[in-house]
Amino acid sequence: MTDRRIPWRALILLAIAAVATFAFVAIADEMREGEIDALDTRIALAVHSLETPVLDYVMIAFTNIGTGPAHFITVLAVSLWAIKRKRVPYVVVLVAVTVAAVVLNPLLKEAFSRARPTLFEVIRRPDTYSFPSGHAMSAMTIYGAIAAVAIALRPSARTPIVICAAILIACIGFSRVYLGVHWPMDVLAGWAAGVPFVVVAVHILHRLQQTNA
Repeated sequence: MTDRRIPWRALILLAIAAVATFAFVAIADEMREGEIDALDTRIALAVHSLETPVLDYVMIAFTNIGTGPAHFITVLAVSLWAIKRKRVPYVVVLVAVTVAAVVLNPLLKEAFSRARPTLFEVIRRPDTYSFPSGHAMSAMTIYGAIAAVAIALRPSARTPIVICAAILIACIGFSRVYLGVHWPMDVLAGWAAGVPFVVVAVHILHRLQQTNA
């Protein structure tokens, strides 16, 4: 008889995706009710109080790392690495989650139609809606998936890869609040929306590794 029990690893990943989804729904619900506006304003103004010319440049740099051209270059570089290692299915996974995140975020923005903050402005405010943050969502999804692929290709570097990815994702999200183009909860919701994509990538990559073993 075939053992159909769900492995503990899959259960943990499922739990992580479920918690992230619940967090997104909870934030979205509170946002629709206007319950987070005051908190968003307080946090945004507190972040703005940190402003310095040097930090402006640093935050703009992190925001640029969270844009399409930077994503394309990084995804391409990791894809070429995977192809060189004869792991083409890894490339498929990476590209799939990247496309999914890029397509879904504008749909979510239109669905929630939250206006951008106007408390202050460090860079020009985008014309699109604010919730959830596209930079935060794509950073979590794309750089999270890139980290997963990199770990699959070089397991011995797991710890530094995870640390670097976490710092990058955090700084990209923080930069959006610092620069005045997103509310803090937009960023939290963007991260939460990206987590299930990373979970799917991690699960599929693990299964591919088992197949190749």
